[in-house]
Amino acid sequence: MSTPDWLTLTEARMRNLKGFDLHLPLARLIMVAGPSGAGKSTLFRDLLHPAATHAIKTGTPVLRGATFVKATGFEDESLEKNAAPFNTLIGANTFKNVIEVDQDPIGKTPRSTPATYLGIFDQIRRFFATLPEAKTRGHTASRFSFNTKGGRCETCAGAGRIKLEMAFMPDTYLPCDDCRGTRYAPDMADITWKNKNIAQVLQLTFDEAVTFFDFHSQLSQVCQLMVDCGLGYLTLGQSSPTLSGGEAQRLKLVTELTHGLATYRERSRGAQPRNLYLLEEPTIGLHLSDCEKLIHLLHSLVDQGHTVVVIEHHLDLLAEADYIIELGPEGGPAGGEMIYQGPLAGLLKIKNSPTAPYLRKKLGKS
Repeated sequence: MSTPDWLTLTEARMRNLKGFDLHLPLARLIMVAGPSGAGKSTLFRDLLHPAATHAIKTGTPVLRGATFVKATGFEDESLEKNAAPFNTLIGANTFKNVIEVDQDPIGKTPRSTPATYLGIFDQIRRFFATLPEAKTRGHTASRFSFNTKGGRCETCAGAGRIKLEMAFMPDTYLPCDDCRGTRYAPDMADITWKNKNIAQVLQLTFDEAVTFFDFHSQLSQVCQLMVDCGLGYLTLGQSSPTLSGGEAQRLKLVTELTHGLATYRERSRGAQPRNLYLLEEPTIGLHLSDCEKLIHLLHSLVDQGHTVVVIEHHLDLLAEADYIIELGPEGGPAGGEMIYQGPLAGLLKIKNSPTAPYLRKKLGKS
């Protein structure tokens, strides 16, 4: 069977969705517009995501809604018991994963850093444990963690700072005198790679880390994603509470994007996994220059063969769409209708489109 060029969901009818068919072209940047409450999140996050995930897991080219409900126990208060939220889902099995990036905030604990949140610190620690000096001393990867005894500075317990409790005033923090903020015991400074120990590696910016880890494709790719998202100035070991809301959201975006990177086995075989990315308003908290970097990143994902769906109100992103979908015409019971799906130019001609007037003005169309 040949690979389809489209992902099709027929008769979507959950909550306020009015039973329309959805057609998504593969390997395209797809923008989803419409008023708040029109059904955008219901359609993509609450319906398409679980259905496509099940089709991938079972390898089903044509997934029937009734089969999906029976197999997964899917239910929603808007549906009658055992009622299917759609008729068929066609073509979802061609993806490797469905990867969703939502607006939920990341955790911000003092011991969390970009490197730990991204999951690359585990790889870095394992690499340091393979160095000859580490093997001679019997150090395992856990020894290079600033959260466990042995490798961490015991004076500050790996926090890099000392908490001072002050009566009638907020707590304050001072750098640890013993480790000088590095978080590590003195003997850990002796084990180095490219003339840097584990503490100095955490002080690298992601811009610097791309080159430093050029020997390791996975680490280098993750660091490059941070640079592509405009976060190259952050250090690997920066404390998460110091990140702004926009920085935290982009860090979360990169974390989800890393899940779609090809594995070593896939790269060695020349295989490129194709993923379905679902993003909800990724521009929240971003400066215009950061939005431009985000747009370039989304286009690069499409160039790699991924299908990217973005629920968005930002006109700069909507104007970049290869294919655009609009739900409406209003929110709640007055929404849930498919106003338009197709090339961007076609939406500009739709008279009852709430979005078209703003896009025409943005694009300089009369």
